[in-house]
Amino acid sequence: MKVGRGAIAEEKIETAQKIIDQNIIDFTPIARSNLDKLATAIAMARAADDTTYYFEKIKQPIMNLKSCGSVFNYPLVSELTGTMLDCFETRDRSDKNILEIAEALQKSIEVVVSLGLKGDGGDVGKVLTLEFRSVCRRYLLKREAELKKNTKYH
Repeated sequence: MKVGRGAIAEEKIETAQKIIDQNIIDFTPIARSNLDKLATAIAMARAADDTTYYFEKIKQPIMNLKSCGSVFNYPLVSELTGTMLDCFETRDRSDKNILEIAEALQKSIEVVVSLGLKGDGGDVGKVLTLEFRSVCRRYLLKREAELKKNTKYH
C-alpha cells in the first residue's frame, strides 16, 4: 500500500520487478495447499443445505491462487482464477453448476501446476483459457436468462 504523495521512483519499481522476476520459490506447494482447500470447500458445499458459508470458503483459495499466480510466473493461474471470480460476482451462494465450474477450475490448475505451465501456458494454456471462459460465459448467460424469467416486469 502506497502511503504519501507523488509518484513511486522508477528505480524502486524496477528493483521490485527484478526481485519478482528472479523469484526462486516453488509455487507448487502453495498452489497445492490452496487447491486442497478448494476441493474441501467444494465437497462441504455439496453436502450442505445452505451453501452461503461455503461459498466464501470456495472463493478464498481462488483469490489466493489469483494473487500468487503472476508473482510466481504462473499468469495462466491468475487468468483462470480471475475468470472464475468474475463468474462469482453474480452469486452470493453456490449452486450445482457453479460448484462444477469451481471443480473444473481446480482440475485445470492442477494440470497447469503438474505440467509446470509457466507464462501463458503455450497452446495448452490458450485452450484451457478459451474453454474455461466459454464455460463461465454459458453459465452467466443461463443465469441471466433464469433471472429474467423469474423477474416480473411491470
